[in-house]
Formats: sequence, C-alpha cells, structure tokens
Amino acid sequence: FSGRTYADFELDYNGTISPDGTNAVSINNLTITQGTLNFNMAGTTEHFIKGNINVNSGATLNFNPTSAGTVSLNGASLQIISGEGTISANNFSTIQVNYTNGVQLNKTASLYHMTVSSNAIFELSPTAALTLGGDLTNNGTFSVQSDATGTGSFILNGSYSGSGTFEIERYMTGGWSSWDAGWHFLSSPVQNQAISNFTTTGTGNDYDFYGWRESDGMWINYKGNDFSTWNGGTNFVVGRGYMVSYQQTQSNKKFIGAPNNSNVSFNNTLSYTESSSFKGWNLLGNPFPSALKWNDGNWSLNNVAGTAKIWNSGNKSYSDIAANEIIPIAQGFMVQVNN
Repeated sequence: FSGRTYADFELDYNGTISPDGTNAVSINNLTITQGTLNFNMAGTTEHFIKGNINVNSGATLNFNPTSAGTVSLNGASLQIISGEGTISANNFSTIQVNYTNGVQLNKTASLYHMTVSSNAIFELSPTAALTLGGDLTNNGTFSVQSDATGTGSFILNGSYSGSGTFEIERYMTGGWSSWDAGWHFLSSPVQNQAISNFTTTGTGNDYDFYGWRESDGMWINYKGNDFSTWNGGTNFVVGRGYMVSYQQTQSNKKFIGAPNNSNVSFNNTLSYTESSSFKGWNLLGNPFPSALKWNDGNWSLNNVAGTAKIWNSGNKSYSDIAANEIIPIAQGFMVQVNN
C-alpha cells in the first residue's frame, strides 16, 4: 500500500485492514462498501485522495496515523464525502483541503486537525455534521450551508486560525400575510458580526429586526435611534438573541467571522423586573456553530427555569425546550429568571 497510486480503491471485506508506512499514497475515488479501513499512513509527505469518498452503512474509515500524517483532498472537480458509515481520526491526523474545486461533506464525521489552503473551499451541507477534536487552520473558505431542510453543524474543540473566510448560512422563510408570519429568533455563531448584513432593501423586500428589553417588556427596533445604545453597538452580541422578520424568504444570509467556541457567561446580567409585564424573561442566543443541548447538566443555571422557549415560525407560536432537548444553530431562545 505504501507508495502506491490507485485509480479507485474499494474495500469490500467484512473485516479490518490497517495499511501503514510513510511513502506517499494516491487514491482517486475511495469506497468502503463493508468492513473497516484504518488508514494508518504517516510521515511528512502528503497522501492524496483525489475523488469522492463513500462509506456505506456499517462500514468504517479511520484516519489513524501512528505519528503525524496528512491526507490531502485535492481533486480536479468537486469532491463529495458521503455515506451512512463512520469516519473518524486520531490526534496525529490532519486533513488538508487543497484545491479550489472544493470538498463537500454530506454526512456526520469526526476528524481531528483540518487545514483549508488558500483559495480552497470546504462545505458542510445542510444535513452534515463535523466535529474536529483539534484545530482548524482556514486560509480558504469554510462554509456551513443552510436550506429549507436545515443547517449544517460544526463543533470545534481546538483553536481557529488563518486568514480565510468562515461563514455560516441561515435560511429563513419570509412572508407578511399576517402579523405573526415570517418571524424568527436569531443569534450569531461568529464574532464581530454586523447586524447590517441581516437587513434587506428594495420594494417588497422589507425587514424588521428587534432586540428584547425585559425591564419594560419592549421590543427595540434596529431602525430606531435607541437600538445601538441598548445593544452597545450595531454588531450581534455573542450569546444574545434577536428577533427578525422578512417580507421575502432569505436564502443567502451569512454570518461571517471567527467561530465562537468558548463558553459565554451572563453573571448577574439577566434581569428580573417586578413591574414588567413579562418579568424575568430574557432573550439569549446559541453562540456556537452547532446545535446546543439545553440544560443537560453542563449548564450553570442559578434561579433560571428549567424550560426554555423558542419561536416556531411554522406554527407561529412558542415551543418549549425541555432539559436535554435541542436549541438549533444560530437560534435565539427565551429563558426566565425568578429574581
């Protein structure tokens, strides 16, 4: 295996193979029909996969070099990673996205380090979920995509660096057929995101954007003079939720910036106003580029009710989020404090 060049490589063996070595390996399309491939190739020389990767249900692809090893994805056309099987990597592994034609992940995968080279493109499809146990170095474009079916999910356990573009799409339905149509709770999963990127212009393409003030139970309009004072500026505040409504469906709104992957604290900043008609209700926001499990034992909640609420745009009403239930990516949510 070490030092070999393959047109296509298919594993169709109900067992495990674990090739190792340090000489460069090159594969076009890689298919794991059944069984387990432990790709244990290491060394300072890159190994190449130039085509699609498909891991069937019940099959496994592990990138498990015995020392530092890099697999470069450098196809001449868009490379698609798909299948219902398992893809994982150990802490010696780096996946490098090299070419401008792009790599699209259409499944769940757990990798370790990833590098996106200059001008290269890595896409997480709306149905995909990627966890990196290590670092992301992004000098190209890393895109989390969204459509009517949902939004991709990205968990980064290490650090983020690089001069590239990190973007997360948020698909939002529109329509002002009634007063309660077209509304969405919103939150930024990146740092330093300008709210102005989530405004619209043109006849028949209007919008409304609001923050929530518990002290008097009022929605604060971004178009008003007092919004920036209340908000502390015109960027999204990390961990704060907002409410937006669009006259038309928005399919190209993007959060662009460094992803948030640190805890956010609201120590003594959640308000409870006895005279407010909605006393104790504060609008927070999921600050991460992934879905978030509410009240699962990893939250520090003091005097906070155990059930959160999100706005369900389809039902035009609030939905309860109980302990261990999911708050979607880029989603605002209401919590109630009791003093």
